[in-house]
Amino acid sequence: MNNFSMETASQKSIIDLAKATLSAEISAINGLIPLIDEEFESIVNLIADSKGRLVIAGIGKSAIIANKIVATLNSTG
Repeated sequence: MNNFSMETASQKSIIDLAKATLSAEISAINGLIPLIDEEFESIVNLIADSKGRLVIAGIGKSAIIANKIVATLNSTG
């Protein structure tokens, strides 16, 4: 459910909300940087070198995310 409302916008400017949102996203992405290592490289190479199909599965919300990953991979080749 979306918690944003005009009341929220009047309490804090839309610009401030946008900046706070981007700051949170930046922090989340920066938290992923240490996870990119040789194992990550190995997995990417394994996927890139595969001759068959890549199966991505999930249940519930995970399935929605899996479908988005599939759509992205299909559209980017």
